[in-house]
Amino acid sequence: MALVVAACTKPATPEPTSGTEVAAASQSAAQPADSVSLFNAYTARSLNAEAQATDPAKEFSRVEPVYIGAVVHGESESATIKAEWSLNGGPVLGSAEKSSPVRTAEVVTLAPIPGGSLEKGSYTAIIYLNGAPSWELPFQVID
Repeated sequence: MALVVAACTKPATPEPTSGTEVAAASQSAAQPADSVSLFNAYTARSLNAEAQATDPAKEFSRVEPVYIGAVVHGESESATIKAEWSLNGGPVLGSAEKSSPVRTAEVVTLAPIPGGSLEKGSYTAIIYLNGAPSWELPFQVID
């Protein structure tokens, strides 16, 4: 993953000439940007009372459901989290998707991969945030 840092300066703008222009300028500057980032992603064995994935794990028996949780930071009316999983880097076997508003930090739990639906092996789930691949999540299904 590459990290790009860019420095920029605010362009010079002429001073507003009326109180209305000053109020409009301060209102537009005060509105939050609609941006989010994926802080963490994990697989888990169960859900808590708030329907958030708990009991993080990387190994599952064939009969256990696999929950995928994503911690999203930022502010957005709707952020879309999607997971696609595959066995040993093969074709995509399934996917789950959920859209959710984000206010500071949200745990988004996707519908579980049902117990009994995965064979024994090494899996990788790719987590997408708003359509962009953002996290690679390995997990194992054992007997």
